[in-house]
Amino acid sequence: MEHWVTGCNRLFQWIFAIVFLWCIGLTVSMPYAKERSIHFSADSPSFINIINNRLAPIGMAEATHLLLFEQMNQWPAIHYIAKGRTQDKLDSDSPACTFFKVKTPQREKHYIFSLPTDVFLGVRLYQHKSSTPIPTAYLNDEGAVSSLTSYFNHFSEHSLLLIADHQYGGELDHELRALRQANWYRLEGIDPYLTFMQMFLKRRVDFTFVYPASLVTFPDISQQLRSYAVEGVPDFVSSHIMCNNTPETHRFLARVNEALQRLYSSQAFMQALLDFTPISEHDFIKRLVTSRRFLLGE
Repeated sequence: MEHWVTGCNRLFQWIFAIVFLWCIGLTVSMPYAKERSIHFSADSPSFINIINNRLAPIGMAEATHLLLFEQMNQWPAIHYIAKGRTQDKLDSDSPACTFFKVKTPQREKHYIFSLPTDVFLGVRLYQHKSSTPIPTAYLNDEGAVSSLTSYFNHFSEHSLLLIADHQYGGELDHELRALRQANWYRLEGIDPYLTFMQMFLKRRVDFTFVYPASLVTFPDISQQLRSYAVEGVPDFVSSHIMCNNTPETHRFLARVNEALQRLYSSQAFMQALLDFTPISEHDFIKRLVTSRRFLLGE
């Protein structure tokens, strides 16, 4: 009888141990069972192709993100989404992120951002060299355009090409909203950047805004253009990964920021920036990154 009781006790002990361990495992795994996958999207087919297939970069955004995901040892599958629909995805309840977005006060009210993923020269106003230069009456002492609205109000026949839903940030967005609709064209499309450059280079418009970094790989085109700084526009811009505000995206951006902090001190990150910056501005970018001035306000 005693042996039988002892055997039963051992059996119950084994059963209790198994149930206890199962409960612990269930408790630990419960949060992960609820973890939702993040939808990653971009509106540039070339960026998506290069990142998803780990190809050689053709621009700064691809170069820095390849370094970032390699540093993280995490390669998100990025999906194409039309430029005008990005906000719809970010405004949903499902976790979602997109790439190379400039911080603006309006965006910061609704979304969360990584640290800067890249740093590049501020946007400039471009026209063809064969066109009549902007009169000095509309330029300040440094040669920057002092007022876009004044210029386009006077030269009402001149046109400005913009990409639909693109935000340059700060005072420039405010001034562009003040322009008369007759002065500008907003371009949409599957790959608006390609169509954008083709339309400008075919002289269908007089002016456009371009980041100098995007012209580095087209030196022949650059030599045909004249550029102007615009008063009030920062001398550099940083872009970020932008996500909606969910537990999953918070955790993802925390990992992104840890990786970026390591990258900022690396020669590889510096080179990725310099490769797509005009040679004349290399010293400026080096000082900017070394001093970490681009992180002020982050």
